[in-house]
Amino acid sequence: EHEPFIAAAFMPDDLTRTPMYVPWWYADAYAHLKRAECAAALAAMRAAVALDPLVATPGHPALLRGAEALRAGQVARAIEDFTAAVRDAGSPGSSEAHRMLGVAYWLFAELERSIEHLEQAVRLSPKDERARLMLARVLEENGDSGRAERMLVETAAAIPSSARARFRLGRLYAAANRTE
Repeated sequence: EHEPFIAAAFMPDDLTRTPMYVPWWYADAYAHLKRAECAAALAAMRAAVALDPLVATPGHPALLRGAEALRAGQVARAIEDFTAAVRDAGSPGSSEAHRMLGVAYWLFAELERSIEHLEQAVRLSPKDERARLMLARVLEENGDSGRAERMLVETAAAIPSSARARFRLGRLYAAANRTE
């Protein structure tokens, strides 16, 4: 009447209509996990964590306060904290501080300022997939789908293993009815 075994999958596909992709630097670790190569997966995960700007660099106290303010829904306070983190980092600043400030300005509906800080984050850290994808999103929301497309194409070229950039680019093309 029913299967005698519980069906287990690496990641359930039916939770959302949007596929889940990990940041590019974690892809190798997940590929090893999928093949049950636990030792290789652990080594690849350790290497990936060393590249991840959210984990690899110690957070500036103002950056950590800003992140906590964002989690609490206090966007104006987060902007103050992230601005302090950018200022304290000196010129040109910290890529992660600029990225977080760009996210906060996006949440505050100040898209031009968001774009400014996200572009600075990308300049400071060209391989920062999070900053690049967020910039493309804000550009698209700001009505500049041409620049958003260029950012996603550049991201796919700069980070060839970025499945998230390719997925977002595909969605952008589908929304524009560009199925070629």
